[in-house]
Amino acid sequence: MSKTIKRFLFLDLIIIALLAVGTIATDLYSGDKTDSDKKSMCQMGCLPGKMEKATVTGVNYCVACELKTDANAAANCKAYGHQHALKITHMVDACGDINKEYVGKTLFYLANEKSKGLIAGEGSGGTVIIEGKVYLEKPMIEVVNWKTEMDDKHEKQAG
Repeated sequence: MSKTIKRFLFLDLIIIALLAVGTIATDLYSGDKTDSDKKSMCQMGCLPGKMEKATVTGVNYCVACELKTDANAAANCKAYGHQHALKITHMVDACGDINKEYVGKTLFYLANEKSKGLIAGEGSGGTVIIEGKVYLEKPMIEVVNWKTEMDDKHEKQAG
């Protein structure tokens, strides 16, 4: 095959790929979408392993203490400190949809200024409500804001 023919074939492949991408993009962003299509678009728009602005409710607990109790693990939290994490009881994703498949799973806190209270055990054993970014592949949550269920009840009673 001559170089000229190879170049034309290569250019043809590029043009076909561009047309395919353009067709998919046009279809995704056209205005006549059902709720199912919108949900699909939201999932496609999320980065892999990450849900922006998720609201997660769960129990702040020490993973090591639970392993010691449930599996007789050799955890020594008195000497080395607790390892707090969030056991999910409810999750609302970036699209406002309830995400039931992660209920019962554990998310670890990304250590930063906003999560230091949770890591230190504030709200331990109780229900906490966290707004943040969930990195499902790690599994971690970057806390943006959080409160205990009791804080939520106090706000409702005061308001």
